[in-house]
Amino acid sequence: MTITEEQTFQNRDFADQDLSHHSYLHCRFERCQFTNANWANASFAHCSFTGCQLTSIELAGCRLSDVSFEQCKIAALSFFKCDRTLFSLSFDQCVIIGCNFSDLKMKKTPFSKSQIQDSHFSGCDLTEAHFDECNLKGTIFHNCNLIKADFRQAMDYSLDPLSNKIKKARFSFPEVTELLKSFEIEIS
Repeated sequence: MTITEEQTFQNRDFADQDLSHHSYLHCRFERCQFTNANWANASFAHCSFTGCQLTSIELAGCRLSDVSFEQCKIAALSFFKCDRTLFSLSFDQCVIIGCNFSDLKMKKTPFSKSQIQDSHFSGCDLTEAHFDECNLKGTIFHNCNLIKADFRQAMDYSLDPLSNKIKKARFSFPEVTELLKSFEIEIS
């Protein structure tokens, strides 16, 4: 396994590159391109991605521990394929499209000021997760633990309170009325 520590990569094109079995520790990636890269069985620990393009990356067995994404475009990633050992992420001002987070433990994960569209959170543990100023259009939450999750500043979310645990989750008005859609009632 190739190990890289405490390096900064700027404006690098990693598109279509095989980074499988590479290990990155305390590294920074700024304005890098990762389209169709292979991260199978790679490891990223205490790393940050800023202004990066991450699309259609192979994530089978990839370890992501204390990884932050800021102002990144993240599309068509199957995060559920990642190694779940020490899995922890944070997102700030990202565009996340068509990603699958199914069955992951993402307790206290911050999703801040991000567009999270057409993504899946089926079977996730999102206890105390924060969706501050997030647009969740077309994103599916099914059979999730959303206990104490914060949706107060989120918009365009649609979740069924009968198929998710929402005890003590926080919502704001008028968006909270979206929780009633599954009951097919009229509000006037």
